[in-house]
Amino acid sequence: MIFPLTEKIGRRYALMVCAAVFEIGSLIQVLAFGHLQAIYAGRFIGGWGVGAACLIIPIYIAEISPPAIRGRLVGFFEIQFQIGAVFGFWIPYGVNRNLPVSTQQWIIPFALQLIPGGILFFGMLLCRETPRWLAKSGQWEKALGNLAYIRNLPADHEYVAFEIHEMRAQLEHEAKWEGEGNTFLKQVKELGMKGVRNRLAIGMCMMMCQNLTGINGYFTIHQRN
Repeated sequence: MIFPLTEKIGRRYALMVCAAVFEIGSLIQVLAFGHLQAIYAGRFIGGWGVGAACLIIPIYIAEISPPAIRGRLVGFFEIQFQIGAVFGFWIPYGVNRNLPVSTQQWIIPFALQLIPGGILFFGMLLCRETPRWLAKSGQWEKALGNLAYIRNLPADHEYVAFEIHEMRAQLEHEAKWEGEGNTFLKQVKELGMKGVRNRLAIGMCMMMCQNLTGINGYFTIHQRN
């Protein structure tokens, strides 16, 4: 559901929407005052924000990073994401072990969620829209300006011109491909193409292996006990 939104309003504003949704969900949990239904509702709303942001952030990184280090930067995001998940497990555990049974035990972990959501929202105010989305929307002059700003180079620099040329060629290729009949079956078949299927398999295996370790269930049971 989030992808059509990010295609319509851009990566930057879509990430701000995700951060706002996550903040609303976190605030509901903080103000739930122990009401389980409100906590569930807050978790559900916050989950929408986090899930959508996890989809858009790699796209944003990929579209603003130089091609030579694009994969490295997206991989770095994944590492940071897993580090954040570790903190997400250990903060409730630490609160449970070091604070007496009180309202603070559940308010503190919920309240701390407001920090990363706020950083994402206000941080995106300082960022610019991705040149590729602007180019795809037909805003080529703004795409050129943003690309030059991100690369910290003059707009007439040969490297900036090369990236704009590559971007234009790729978008023209995609438009031609869609014009030839971009059906759902064709998209599914593309997943089996050489080079694509390897990336797909690696991504799926990483996600499955992460959950098959049982870490989520272990920490949930351990905290309850």
